[in-house]
Amino acid sequence: MCLMSPVMPGYASDPAATSAAASSPTMQTCERVQSTRAPQMRMAIECAVSRVFGVDNAALAHVSRGVARVALARQVAMYLAHVGCGLSMKAAGELFGRDRTTVAHACLIVEDRRDDPLFDQALDLLEWAVPVMVLRPGPYL
Repeated sequence: MCLMSPVMPGYASDPAATSAAASSPTMQTCERVQSTRAPQMRMAIECAVSRVFGVDNAALAHVSRGVARVALARQVAMYLAHVGCGLSMKAAGELFGRDRTTVAHACLIVEDRRDDPLFDQALDLLEWAVPVMVLRPGPYL
């Protein structure tokens, strides 16, 4: 069961996140944990995306494309891993058992759909929630 809680950790006070070289605290934070918490990152992304898109976690992890709404949810998950958490396309692909070109295609599809204000708002929320979920161990996993 996924329980998403809007509790923001104090990662903005992290010196690595506030350095001049850091592009954003969120991306720095996710980059820092990508190697040590890859399973937790994937579970957090899948949990958040499955709740927002109303699909089953198992459907997101399925090898085949599946129905269109599941495929879109999976594309959003890969997009969040790449854009929201700062993983490279190769790392995001490895996280989801896909090729980097599949992640690139997913990012293009998601960016094209961001013209829809409702879809864009949902992605903004997910881009905030996923890094928080990755850093905060909780019962949503």
